[in-house]
Amino acid sequence: MMILLLVVAAFFGELIDSSLGMMFGTILSPLLISFGFDPYFVIPSILISQAVGGAVATYRHNYFKNGDFRLESEDTKIVLVISILGIFGAILGVWFGKSISRDVLRIYISVLCVLMGTLVVLKKRFKFSWKGIYIVGLVSSFNKAFSGGGFGPIVTSSQVILGRKSKNAISSTDFAEIPICLTAFILWVFAKGVPDIKMTLALIAGASIGAYIGPKLLFSVKDKRKVELVVGVLVIVLGVLSLMKFQI
Repeated sequence: MMILLLVVAAFFGELIDSSLGMMFGTILSPLLISFGFDPYFVIPSILISQAVGGAVATYRHNYFKNGDFRLESEDTKIVLVISILGIFGAILGVWFGKSISRDVLRIYISVLCVLMGTLVVLKKRFKFSWKGIYIVGLVSSFNKAFSGGGFGPIVTSSQVILGRKSKNAISSTDFAEIPICLTAFILWVFAKGVPDIKMTLALIAGASIGAYIGPKLLFSVKDKRKVELVVGVLVIVLGVLSLMKFQI
């Protein structure tokens, strides 16, 4: 029964993630911990399942033209920048994840989500810059490796704020997650050992199915502003809910 619940949870998490560019780790990390799984095994299981889900989602995004992943395209260049810098962020995130309290980073991510989501909803846009993309890649991957979440909301909303189309931002985020999640997963395995195999395979199965369907849902939405509003509101809600946990 637990295996089925894990598959269903991963399915819905990746369905949302591959259609909106966020939520997989943010949903599953606290959910699996509440199920009683060891937090130090939860994070690497999420990372590897999201890497697989990201690969499926990237193929589907490219198929539906949500993103353009030809070698010379802007989407591919952004993915490369975020991925390369993200590997360094992942290394830092895993190191800090072993040594300090996660509450500090969780509060920081929550506040950042509220800020970024508000800027998206208010249609605040800044001139696109590669420097901005560099910072986004480094910070967001650090978040991901440290806590299992916090990558998608920051990367997706930041790209929209920097003037990128919402569908391209979402598909690029899914693609960039692959190498970053794989790197962080390997580091976690070396640091804490191999996670529960049954749990990991269940998450991979659910994520793969969700990732196959999500990009089609994104393709079906024709109004770009509706996607931006959903992304912005969702990021704000995630940040507020996360902050509320510290008031209980």
